[in-house]
Amino acid sequence: MNTTIIAPATAMAPGAIGIVRISGPKALAIAKEMTSIKEVKPRYAHFVDVGKTCLVDKALFLFFKGPNSFTGEDVVEFHLHGNPHIMSEVIEMGIGLGAVMAQPGEFSKRAFLNGQLSLDQVEAIADIIHAKSSRAARSAVLSLDGALRGRVEDFQSQLMALRVLLEASIDFVEEDIPSLTPEHLDAHLKLLYKDAEHLHEVSSQGAIQSQGIRVCLVGRPNAGKSTLMNAICKKQVSIVTPEAGTTRDVIEREVAFNGHTITFLDTAGLRKTENEAEAEGVLRANQLIQSVDLVLLIHDATDDKPLEVEGAKAPVWTILNKVDLLSKQPQAKQDCFAISAKEEKGVDQLLSSIVNRLSLSVQGEAPFSARKRHVSILERVKETLKSLNSQAPVELLAHHLFETQEALSEITGVVTCDDVLGEIFSDFCIGK
Repeated sequence: MNTTIIAPATAMAPGAIGIVRISGPKALAIAKEMTSIKEVKPRYAHFVDVGKTCLVDKALFLFFKGPNSFTGEDVVEFHLHGNPHIMSEVIEMGIGLGAVMAQPGEFSKRAFLNGQLSLDQVEAIADIIHAKSSRAARSAVLSLDGALRGRVEDFQSQLMALRVLLEASIDFVEEDIPSLTPEHLDAHLKLLYKDAEHLHEVSSQGAIQSQGIRVCLVGRPNAGKSTLMNAICKKQVSIVTPEAGTTRDVIEREVAFNGHTITFLDTAGLRKTENEAEAEGVLRANQLIQSVDLVLLIHDATDDKPLEVEGAKAPVWTILNKVDLLSKQPQAKQDCFAISAKEEKGVDQLLSSIVNRLSLSVQGEAPFSARKRHVSILERVKETLKSLNSQAPVELLAHHLFETQEALSEITGVVTCDDVLGEIFSDFCIGK
């Protein structure tokens, strides 16, 4: 935090404008050395020549005095012509004057450490940049505006209110303080659980909308996984041949459907094999089954042999393929779909079901973006509150409520650890 960092804030590629950002205690001094500017007015655009010994570029010079800046430190931005060679020369000039190259996400990390943004807002910035739909972008903007943080803080206030009552009854047992009856305590706990359940549900929707759905196609060789993949993508992305075991590596494609992004992953057929390449493909398929949001188990409708997948943490849907070869169509069942991938029958209905069943209806829009990290924390909170009842010792209830508050603080970053911070900021580009 004592160093002054410099980095491009726009892509290092030809364009109309290229921005170089400097942040830290020596930002203004270094920037002045790079130009002929004498007087600098904060939050005002100065037109300057960049370069001391020779002219590098003519640019706009903007100075933001800390703490009224993105990072909370002194920040200078050069708005140059969008030539990567010019931007590189300006960056090298700044490094020569004492700045150091910023690490991925370091500007945002300083904003968080200086109290300019909460951790969920920092994550919202990355979600805005990487949003895969206009809905996802809008939800991320709402998170940046504090929508998720507001919900979490409101919920923490409810927890604190109940904790105050419980701990007062422990610490001031001889005082004339109204105590909670078991009936009132049960009502409070049920209300907290209901609110936690709702927040978890909304956050799950926000995470799916923000990060999209990952759907894995698994099944025996020649069950029609690759044919279905091609039907979903509306083009030939997977090789289809009569030979079993054609697909070895994982084939991944994003598909836009009704304004939502779904990532499909075609995998090697599940079977025991002596072929080293195919065995590696089967291993990767089994690993994917444990990490995706939905597993589609493709089953040849003409094959009577059952097949089950193991280790799936997400819902598993059975897809009866090749029903065009049957004389009698199978009856519809829960989480079971009859299709003909070859004739593309039932494919759009399957996609609609994926969107609707995973809380991504066309009408719905998450009130904020979220991440699986947030959803996992809220899942823990929900399960903790579900286990509480008025019969438990008051001290134990108060302790569990305190732990729940601490867990919620991990979302906003009030309580966190270096490992979590490192993982979050590693996803950012250098200039953010």
